[in-house]
Amino acid sequence: MRRVNAASAIGEQHSVIGIDTESPKNRQTNSIRVRAKQEGFVRKAVHVAFACFLLLSVAHVGLAQNTNSSDIRGTVTDSSGAVLPGATVTVKNNDTGVVREFVTNGDGLYDTNSILPGNYTITFSKEGFEKLLRGPIPLQVGLVTINGNLKVGSSTQTVEVTSEAPLLKTEDAQVSTTLSTEQLTNLPSVDPANGWTSLLKLLPGATSAPGGTNGGGNGDQNPGVDQAIAGTMPYFSSYLVDGGSIWLPHSANIDQGESETVAEVNVITTTASAQYGGGGNVFNLISKSGTNQFHGTAYDYFQNDALNARDYFNRTGPKARQRFNYFGGAIGGPILKNKLFFYFNYQQLVNPFSSISTISVPTDAMKAGCFDPGVFGNSLTLDAAHGGTSLTPNAAQCGAFNPADLAIPTSDFDPVAVNIQNDYVTATNQNLVQNNYTFLSSGTNNSKKTFGRLDYNLSAKNRINITVLMHDNPHKQFNSPVCPISCQLFAAEGYNSQFTDVYSPSSSLVNEFRFSFVRQGNWFVPASLGKGYPAKLGLKFSIADEYPEIDIGGTGGNGTLHPTTNAVFIENTFVPSDVLTMIRGKHILHFGGEVLFEQDNSTPWGNLNGATLGFSGQYTNAGVGYADFLLGDVQSWSALSEPEHGMRARNPSFFVQDDIKLRPNVTVNLGVRSETHGGMSDVKNNIGGFDPTLTNPVTNTLGS
Repeated sequence: MRRVNAASAIGEQHSVIGIDTESPKNRQTNSIRVRAKQEGFVRKAVHVAFACFLLLSVAHVGLAQNTNSSDIRGTVTDSSGAVLPGATVTVKNNDTGVVREFVTNGDGLYDTNSILPGNYTITFSKEGFEKLLRGPIPLQVGLVTINGNLKVGSSTQTVEVTSEAPLLKTEDAQVSTTLSTEQLTNLPSVDPANGWTSLLKLLPGATSAPGGTNGGGNGDQNPGVDQAIAGTMPYFSSYLVDGGSIWLPHSANIDQGESETVAEVNVITTTASAQYGGGGNVFNLISKSGTNQFHGTAYDYFQNDALNARDYFNRTGPKARQRFNYFGGAIGGPILKNKLFFYFNYQQLVNPFSSISTISVPTDAMKAGCFDPGVFGNSLTLDAAHGGTSLTPNAAQCGAFNPADLAIPTSDFDPVAVNIQNDYVTATNQNLVQNNYTFLSSGTNNSKKTFGRLDYNLSAKNRINITVLMHDNPHKQFNSPVCPISCQLFAAEGYNSQFTDVYSPSSSLVNEFRFSFVRQGNWFVPASLGKGYPAKLGLKFSIADEYPEIDIGGTGGNGTLHPTTNAVFIENTFVPSDVLTMIRGKHILHFGGEVLFEQDNSTPWGNLNGATLGFSGQYTNAGVGYADFLLGDVQSWSALSEPEHGMRARNPSFFVQDDIKLRPNVTVNLGVRSETHGGMSDVKNNIGGFDPTLTNPVTNTLGS
């Protein structure tokens, strides 16, 4: 096999030219017929394509490009190599019993265009020739070539080829690979229930960004999908489920489903046709579907601390609790045999967890205002507001700890500081001023995922396909001994779905319409929010009803008391799309496009902070922040409240692809694609800009 490829890209216009040739073992003379009416059709097709392009440019309405189906293309010839017009090609899905018939055109060419992946049998027939039966042939997503060579004879005789047909890649120069169900099921994975993306690193030429992840996280917890193959940029690939986009516009994550529902993952690495856009690589996940036979699965992936070794640094204490159960079940089958099929999967995670943590808290002596000179030095003083005198030992106040401790009189304690320090836990090691409290932090990470798919063959000319994934992930993080002050509440929910309608009024005309939708909502909420803490503490300078962040520096410093992060990320992507395929003579023409409607209703990460109070120790002269804290000497104060944005983007694209079948073993691929990325706007008008050359109307000075 010999392939010659050429590709060029200019701005937002992309063109792809590919020539694929195959030298058969026994070269035969091929009859090439050129008809004037075909040439006239091509000219008309170009005019129609140009008119459609202008319409899309003005109206910003798009049609789609990504696929969730297989495509068989080939040429039917006789024993001399001459093409056979009018031959019947019968394609049967052995799993569902669905049968479709196609008739070769004047150049002996046929193209099934959009059929579901599965196991197929193909029968070639024509009056005066023996029937040729090929199969079973397993089909994955993408285009394959299956030619038929008929011998003169009785049409009641059948030549059956029972060996698996070689699926020769001769129709385009596209380089792709496929992860099969067996690979996804049997290869080891760090997250077997959801971690199909981690297996992408095993593909040839695959790399990941340093410190990257699989992109399955929520909101800004995850930097996006980092897979890159064949030198492409990470985070810029297209991720699809059944041809519909699952990419989220704010986080660059993907809303991925369960591995159990995946039939295959088709990965296009280089030289994709003009119908694909949006990134360097294309990862197209195809879900499982029902067949004429009922089939099901039950599974449970689990981890338990009973199977874990003891922590090296905690040989006598309790093990950190671990319970991880990812269990579920799937069932698929017929609703109406040969016509209507379903597939359903339910999956649930039960994951209470804990870990041993060590933090710094003030000792009882520090809370009493007693500072050991051997630890804190002898230069501690009161602040200027309290006389500025040096601290001296006070046996009556500090005798329970160390009579030589330097003491801050309790009468000088700030009342707000007293209220705050009552919220500190008691140090488990009173001999240390840092890393002196060990505790078992815990949390829950439970989730539910539900997936459903419906395939309905309305007629021999029309089929529809619907997939829906829903997931819910409430999460509680008790990673602090001081709850609800420093604990986190988190909730995530998501949906992704697609609807595909394939209509084929004839063997030479197919239209494929698709609408896909993906949504992910993430809510990060401090557990202290709305609990009235500023009023309880007597803190007047807080712009939000949550616990203030207390940052104490220097010797004995800590940041134990603080609210957790507040943020909201609600991301939506809507993609209407359509592809029209026509076969005229030697030309297989594809016209189509799509529009990505993106919505990002989100806040900045950590958009709310009622008050951050910093204590450095500068007012008591020894760099002991806790001494400043007891006296109420705040070195720094800050607060933050940023609004939610409503970002919107509309990105239309359009393409024309012409696959010219010059000979049964020679195909030329011509394609052009236009993409427009206009940027995002804020429907809530919460984003502005600064221009130093504009006059400020309020101050009448430059800078507005």
